[in-house]
Amino acid sequence: MRARTMVHFVLVASILSLLSGCGAPTAKIVSVKIGRVSPKSATLIFDLEVNNPYAVALPLAGAEYALSTEGQEFMTGQADIQGVITAGETKQLSLPVQVRFLELFRAVKGVRGKSEIPYTADFGLFVKPPAINKLRLPMQRKGTLKLPTAQGLLNRAIPLLKK
Repeated sequence: MRARTMVHFVLVASILSLLSGCGAPTAKIVSVKIGRVSPKSATLIFDLEVNNPYAVALPLAGAEYALSTEGQEFMTGQADIQGVITAGETKQLSLPVQVRFLELFRAVKGVRGKSEIPYTADFGLFVKPPAINKLRLPMQRKGTLKLPTAQGLLNRAIPLLKK
């Protein structure tokens, strides 16, 4: 039993020494694109960049997000992001988030009648370094979301009706 404890201690100490000589992993939102838009919702595609400075691979363990406008949170969720960031690698990921306009209007009364609204996206990407607990890498991005207008939807529908 004692030999097993010693082996475990040496293994953990070795991994920690590999991790201690470099900075912590980082993640940032590098861009936001508008994907599919319908009368009911819009999909925002958040492009993320994750940097693993460790000398060992870094497994991804999910993500969480919250969207707010003018200080009022209108949407939260989780995403099952899986994969591995290899040692010393910087990797690009995309996270689609569907924003339902009805939920937005119910949560935030001040957006009615506006053609675009400001938003703040707060994200946490979870990674699982060896021998230590899961880490949350925080990210934030501010921007504006254009809301569809009746005229804009009509302009999209007319060419389809002519076919």
